[in-house]
Amino acid sequence: MMLAFCQTSAYSQAVGFKAGINTSLSTIDAPATSLSGNIGYVLGLFAESPVGASAISFRPGVYLNFEKYDLSVLDTEAGSGNLTTLKLPLSFVYSLSDTGEGLAFEAGPVINWILNAEIENQRLITNNFDFGLDLGANYFVTPNFGLGGNFYTGFSNLLSGPSATGLLFVNESQAGDFEVKMKNMAANLTLIYRW
Repeated sequence: MMLAFCQTSAYSQAVGFKAGINTSLSTIDAPATSLSGNIGYVLGLFAESPVGASAISFRPGVYLNFEKYDLSVLDTEAGSGNLTTLKLPLSFVYSLSDTGEGLAFEAGPVINWILNAEIENQRLITNNFDFGLDLGANYFVTPNFGLGGNFYTGFSNLLSGPSATGLLFVNESQAGDFEVKMKNMAANLTLIYRW
């Protein structure tokens, strides 16, 4: 994946760097259980290539996401958790200006490689990949510097095996035979530099 990104970068009009904060909007489907997001951070690289002579460009990227959240059971805080992913978006960008400044919108599919997921230092068993959609907007003050905001929603259940049986989310007296589903969602705000 990194090799493909480097090859894309070599033929791109621009290469850039993003760094900023995120908040987890992830959801969990388990009895009397909920998640609430905390502030995490994101950083990564992207390449950008125009698509023909249009205002549309292709922007693949590689980002490390460090998300944090709190787990509540029966409206009582039960612990904190972390989700670390390697995010590989394949976005298309539509720019409202041909000067490289101003407002632009982006959207595209995302592959998320799950590096680590845990609650109260207990590692969750997850699927390796999460597939989803990324939507965002950027505003470039100059052709090189800008601000970006993105929203990601995953379509897959992150949990598998014992982590999806409910045993981690209830005590023994409440344990039942049910499936737990956790979906990854996040919003981020980043500073952008491209050259």
